[in-house]
Amino acid sequence: MSKQTRQTPELIPYPSQEDIDTRQTEINRICEDINTINQIYTDLSTLVTDQTPDINAVEFNVTETHHHTKQGLIHLKKAESYQRANPLTKFLTIATSTVIGTAIGGPVGLVVGLKIGCIATAAIGAVAGGLAGKTYHERVYRKPISPK
Repeated sequence: MSKQTRQTPELIPYPSQEDIDTRQTEINRICEDINTINQIYTDLSTLVTDQTPDINAVEFNVTETHHHTKQGLIHLKKAESYQRANPLTKFLTIATSTVIGTAIGGPVGLVVGLKIGCIATAAIGAVAGGLAGKTYHERVYRKPISPK
């Protein structure tokens, strides 16, 4: 016959009151931490809910701005083609510059005190203004508008 050995279970010692209090304190701390985390998630959810309309409004405004910018570029190209096709713009630019040059040159000559100087300065101002207007017109209206 075989001999059966029977093992006796080890007895778990009963925890002391100090161990029980320590465990209870740790369990209470864990519960407080869980409640704190729950409060953080609740606050975060409230913030997200409160800010969603503002974020949606910003997104809408960005989309609208993009659309309006594209439309503005189309209008600018159309206006440029109209302006290039109109020969009156070149004349008006040169004429305006000539008038401004005369208006500045005439008083300068008058201050100098010579009637001939006044007329000469006005004429030089007119010519300079006309050339400046022509140069400006060529630079502005020959340059194509291109999106970046």
